[in-house]
Amino acid sequence: MLSLGAVTFTFPWVLTSLAILPLIWLLLRITPPSAQLISFPAIRLLFGLMSSERSAARTPWWLMIIRLACIALIIVAFADPVINLRQAMRQSPLVIIVDDGWAAAREWSARQVALMRLLEGAMRDKRPVMLATSAKPGPGADQALSFMPAADVITLARNIEAKPWRSDRKGLLTKLRNTDLRPPIESVWLTDGVATDSDEELASLLQRLGRLSVLTRDSRTGPYV
Repeated sequence: MLSLGAVTFTFPWVLTSLAILPLIWLLLRITPPSAQLISFPAIRLLFGLMSSERSAARTPWWLMIIRLACIALIIVAFADPVINLRQAMRQSPLVIIVDDGWAAAREWSARQVALMRLLEGAMRDKRPVMLATSAKPGPGADQALSFMPAADVITLARNIEAKPWRSDRKGLLTKLRNTDLRPPIESVWLTDGVATDSDEELASLLQRLGRLSVLTRDSRTGPYV
């Protein structure tokens, strides 16, 4: 496979056919040889007749370009281009949602490892990050959601601890709606697996902004997948 930015070609060898476009240009510009003149007395009967059809001696340049563009598009289509969403979203802002209620306490260390891995990747890609927790913060700890450099978010993430009360995803949904979020934004949700009535609305909001990944605990493949 061949990747050009966010586009990946399944059959990149087909693109080598683009090299024949100059040859096609020359073939289309070739003028056929002039017709051989043969004396024929009865041809005098046709003198003075005018044909309503006209044809250019050469193909117009704009028509030539259109034809070559169509051929190039057909060749690219046969190469099977596929948009790599993961690659395209690597330059967009990142929203990380962490469930930090009582249900997350059991696997909190594994959750922290997954969170740090995400933040380190964002720091390498120089992506701004918004870190949001779903449990209500303690007294005086509530802060407005905003994008920050990933290095600063790592410092905040190290101080997050699981809280002895349930997650409030409805309250988090309200805060996200009051934040000026504009696509494209990639979102990652580290869920504790406990369903609430606001889950569908929260997921729909994040999906409208861009790509959403939900990481859940799975004992077969690891703490979070």
